[in-house]
Amino acid sequence: MAFTCTGRRWRSGVVASAAAAGGVAIAGTGSLFPGEPAQAVTVAVPVPVPVPVPVTTVADSTLVNLTIDDVPALGLTAFQGKYATSGVAQNGGDDAADPAQDPDGVLKHLTITGPTQAETHSDAAKNSALARLGATPALSYSLHGKPIYTIGALDTDAGCTEAHVHADPNAVNVLGTTVPPGKTTTIPVTGAQVGVTGVDHGSLTVGYTTTAAPPTGTMPARAHIDLSLTGTFYDSTGKELYSGPMQKARFADVQVTCENTSTPTPSGTASASASRPSTTSSAALPPAMPGGPAAPDAGAVAEPPLPSTMTSPGDASANGGKAPHHARHPLQSRGARNGPTSPAEGPMQPVAQTGALPADQGGDAWWWAVLSALGLGGGVAMYFATRHRGKHQQ
Repeated sequence: MAFTCTGRRWRSGVVASAAAAGGVAIAGTGSLFPGEPAQAVTVAVPVPVPVPVPVTTVADSTLVNLTIDDVPALGLTAFQGKYATSGVAQNGGDDAADPAQDPDGVLKHLTITGPTQAETHSDAAKNSALARLGATPALSYSLHGKPIYTIGALDTDAGCTEAHVHADPNAVNVLGTTVPPGKTTTIPVTGAQVGVTGVDHGSLTVGYTTTAAPPTGTMPARAHIDLSLTGTFYDSTGKELYSGPMQKARFADVQVTCENTSTPTPSGTASASASRPSTTSSAALPPAMPGGPAAPDAGAVAEPPLPSTMTSPGDASANGGKAPHHARHPLQSRGARNGPTSPAEGPMQPVAQTGALPADQGGDAWWWAVLSALGLGGGVAMYFATRHRGKHQQ
């Protein structure tokens, strides 16, 4: 998208820098000065490309999902594609595939005759899907112009609680042989039957199964028909030319998911950890102070708070004749004897920690120093008092 605007001339280099910084291409340079005539500037603004939001479908129907293996010996080229698909989101209403549309090119490999359906539906009451091939034969596959197999009329459907497959027991026919469902059938084949020059003889192994399953757990209700071809081929000398898979196809594949079909979680299976009280982690505990008590373990039970009135170690009667759990700092013991404890005397220390206090913070050294000073002072005072009395006597 581009638009034209008018403005004054810009200084050389400014436009280029602005374009580089803003991701916008601007044509026109110059300088911007008052009084100069306006100049047309063309600005190319990038238009963001919208990103499609994926839609979660609750009902899906695919008439054909075909995979052909790469087998050069048989002239097969790898292919994978779907034909006639339909899908709706929850409460999306009705949807139906258009049989005239074949974007993947499936109809280049298969021939479908008769009416077909691939429809889905979703509303607040139910979700459903169906697929149908309505003629006999409804579908055929040829290799190099030679018919290999045909499939008769069939249909499948699925809802919130059930799924069904409706097919004739003789619906699948390979090289003129009816293949029963649920079994693996091996059919001899010649080079002329598969239309491949150089192939003398061989065999085709055909797998044909039907699936109709109600929703279970997280799996949707589903129904489909699977067909697989595996071949082994030899030349006229008996040399093996190829042995392995050739094709697999899923027909009338329907799937339905309903919210009310999910398995409920029993109400009595609450997690034990939800009712278990949390424990204090070691990361939430403060670090131990040097010289102080060690931090408690994360799983340790916290001790009850200390009483507000501290008693001396000798007051065993206050604890029922038992020694107290904590011992005081020596300064606190003196405070208990001399009066109320002051904050300067420090906190209580556990018994195991009192012996680790430095010498300058405990013991009776300070007390003995005071007593010594008092004794020395008393002796000096007595000496001077005696001398003064002697003078008066003279």
